[in-house]
Amino acid sequence: MLLLLALSPARAACPPVDWPPGLDLGPDPVEVRATVTGTDAAGWSGPDPLVDAVRATLGACELAPGPHALVWRFDPPPVNVAGQVRLRGDGAPVATVVAVGDRTARTDADGRFALRNVAPGPATVRIVDPAWRLPDTVALTVAPGQRSELALWVVPDQAPLNGIVAWYAPEGDVGVVRTVDVERARAVPATLGDPLRALAAEPGLARSPYDAGWLLVRGGDFDETGLYLDGVRVPLVYHLGGFTSVLHPEMIEAVRFWPGPFPARYGDALSGAVDLVPRDVGDRTRAVGGANLVFADAYVEAPTRFGGVALAMRRSYLDGVLAAVVGREGAKIAPRFWDVSGQLRIGRARILALGLRDAVDTPSLTGSDVITVVQQGAQVQAVLPLTREASPVRATLRPWFAWTGRSLEGIDTPREAVDELYPGLRLEADAPLGEGHGSAGLEVERQWFRLDKAGLVRTAPVWRAEPYAGLGMGRAVHAWSEVRLSTLAAVGDVPRPVRTGWSPRAGVDWAPADGVALHAAFGRFHQPPPATLSLPVAEGAYLPLERSDELTAGFALTRAAWALDADAWVRRSADLAEIELDGSIGPSEARAHGLESRLRTALGPLEASLLYQYTRTFRREDPGDAWGPGPFDAPHRAELLLVDRLPRAWTASARLRATSGYARVEEWSELFPTEAFDVLRQQHVELGLGPEDPRLAPFWAVDLRVARTFAFRRWQLDLALDVQNATNRRVVEPVITGFGDSRPPYGFGLPVLPILSAEGRFYP
Repeated sequence: MLLLLALSPARAACPPVDWPPGLDLGPDPVEVRATVTGTDAAGWSGPDPLVDAVRATLGACELAPGPHALVWRFDPPPVNVAGQVRLRGDGAPVATVVAVGDRTARTDADGRFALRNVAPGPATVRIVDPAWRLPDTVALTVAPGQRSELALWVVPDQAPLNGIVAWYAPEGDVGVVRTVDVERARAVPATLGDPLRALAAEPGLARSPYDAGWLLVRGGDFDETGLYLDGVRVPLVYHLGGFTSVLHPEMIEAVRFWPGPFPARYGDALSGAVDLVPRDVGDRTRAVGGANLVFADAYVEAPTRFGGVALAMRRSYLDGVLAAVVGREGAKIAPRFWDVSGQLRIGRARILALGLRDAVDTPSLTGSDVITVVQQGAQVQAVLPLTREASPVRATLRPWFAWTGRSLEGIDTPREAVDELYPGLRLEADAPLGEGHGSAGLEVERQWFRLDKAGLVRTAPVWRAEPYAGLGMGRAVHAWSEVRLSTLAAVGDVPRPVRTGWSPRAGVDWAPADGVALHAAFGRFHQPPPATLSLPVAEGAYLPLERSDELTAGFALTRAAWALDADAWVRRSADLAEIELDGSIGPSEARAHGLESRLRTALGPLEASLLYQYTRTFRREDPGDAWGPGPFDAPHRAELLLVDRLPRAWTASARLRATSGYARVEEWSELFPTEAFDVLRQQHVELGLGPEDPRLAPFWAVDLRVARTFAFRRWQLDLALDVQNATNRRVVEPVITGFGDSRPPYGFGLPVLPILSAEGRFYP
C-alpha cells in the first residue's frame, strides 16, 4: 500500500514508501519524522520498521539545499485476511485466538477477527487457545491486493469440565444448596445424560433400591423429600424405574438440592427439597433426537416474535429389548413409560406443561405374586412477573393445575388406586433490605383425593392456605431466618379437624478466610399424612401433620485444585402415618443422624471426587417401644467418581460404589425378609438367613461410561456407552411401590445393564 508523505518546506520531494509486508501497527495513522540535509538524516522518530523503510528511499529524494524537517504519514493498511470462528455442531461463535502464519488476532463476541497487511504467500491457520482445535489443517495463500475471508469451524480439545461434581454453594438467603447442571450430568456414568440421575451421586442421599430414582434424603422415606418443578410441587420427578426424570433434559438448566433446611417457599417436605430449574427457551432454533437401549426421545426449540417455544417427547422400549433375552414375562420388570412436555416463553413470562404415564412390575409382599404399578399425570403451570425487570422489588404469580393417578394390582393382590387433583397459585415477592434481603409469599391450593382400595372408594377435598416470610442479613457473616404456616383443612361429610403447624427455620453462614466457609442451620418442617393412609379408615381423618426437626452444621475448604466439604446432622420425626403391625393406622416416630464428607480435585482434564457418608435411621410405632432400624437403613456409603476429558472429543468416566446391606426388619420377634422374589427367573428364593444376620448382603458396583462427540458444520452426533453395574452384582433389596408401604416387599436387584445411546443435535 502506498504511504503519504508530508514535507516542510514544500520544495522537497521524495518517492512514496510502501508498508513493509506483514507489518500491522493498528488502525490509527502512524508518522515518521526526521531532519534531512542532503543524503544525511538525524532526529528520527517513529516505529523502527517504518524508519528503516523510509531510510531506504532517502537517496531518491529531491531536496533543496539546507536542512529539512520531514514528516512521513502512513495511513493504516487495509484488512486482507478476516473471518469468523464458530463451534462445529451448533454454529455458536467462539471467543479464541487465531494465528495466520506468525500473526495473531483475538475474536470478538461474534467470533469474528481481522488482520491487516498479512504478508503475501502461503500461511497455515491455527487456533492458539488450547481449549479449541481445528479438526483439519487449514492452509491459505495470501495474494497481493486481495482479501481472504475464512470460515473456521472448531471443536473442543480437552475443554475443562468446570466442576462435574457439584458441591455446597450459597443460594440466596437460605443456607446452602448443591447444584447439578445438564453438562455435568452428561459425564457421570449411568445417568443417561439426566441431571437428576447425576444428583444421586451427591452426599445426603442414600442409594435407592434398584437405582430406581426414589430420593431417600438423610434417613427420610421416599415420600418425605419435596419434589418441585420450577418451584411447583410434583408427585414424582423420576419415571418409575429411575432411568430418567419426567422432564426432558434439554428443558432443564439445573437441579437444585437442599439436603438440609430448605427455603420456606417449598412446602410439604420433611427431609430436603429438590427443584428442577427450567432453561429459558427461544434463543435459537435447534432440534435434538436420539435413542438408547431404554428410550427414544425428540426435542425441538425455536424463537418466536414474542419469546420462544419448545416441545419434547420420549418413549421407552426396554421391555421389548429384554423380552428377546429373558422372555415376555421376565421383561415386565422393565419400566414402560412415555412423557411429553412443552414450554412457551412470552417476554419474561413462562408456561410449562407436561404429561406422563409409567408402568412397572414388582414382586408382592410375599413374593408369590407380581403386581403392576402404574403412574400417570398431567401438569400445567406458569410464572407471571408482576413487576418491571429493573424494579428492586420482584413480585411473581405462579398458578398451576395438576392431576396425578397411581395404582397397583396383581392376580392375587387387590387393586389400590389414588387420584389427586390440585389447582393452586402462589403470590411471592422479595426485595433488598440494606445489606440484607426480605421475602414473603402466600400459597393457596385446593386438593381433591379419590382412593379406590379393593372396590372401596373414598374421597376427600382439602384446602391449603400457607403464608411464609423470610429475612437474611449480613455478608461475611450471613444470618437468615424463615417461617411457613403449614395448614390442612378438609371439607366434606366426615368432620375433620383443621390441622396447622408452624415451620420455622434459621441458619448462619460465615466465611472467616479465603477458601473457608462454615455453616449451621436448624428447622422444623411439616407435611400432610399420605392420602393412601388417611382416607381408607375412619381414624385417618384425625391423623396430625407429620413433623420433622433437623439440626445441621458443616464446612467447606478450598485450596488450589482441592476442595473438601463435610456436614454432620441429626433429625427427629414424629406423627409419621403408617400401617402398624396390627393393621391399624397410627403415628410413628423416627430418628436419624449422620455424617457426610467429600473430597474433590481437578488435575488437568481429570476430575475426581471421593465421597463417604454414614447414616443411621431408627423407627418405632409407639412411645415406649424399642427402636429398630428402618427398612432402608444402610449405614455406610462410599463412592469414587473419575471423569477424564480426552483429546479428540472423547470422554471416559468411572464410578465405584459400595454401600452396606439394608437392615432386616423385626416383626413379631422375627427378622424379615427370609425370602425374596427374583423377577428375572420368575421364582421365589429362600435366603437362608437367620437371627444372627441382621442385614442383607452389601451392595457394590462399578459403572463405566465412554463417549465421543462427532461435530459437523451445523449438527453434531454424540455416541456413548453406559454400563450400569458392570460387576453384575445382584443383591436383595426392598421394593418401593409409592403406596406408603411400612413393610415393603423384597426382590433381587438389576443385573449388568449396558446402554448404548446415540443423539443428534441439529442447528438449522
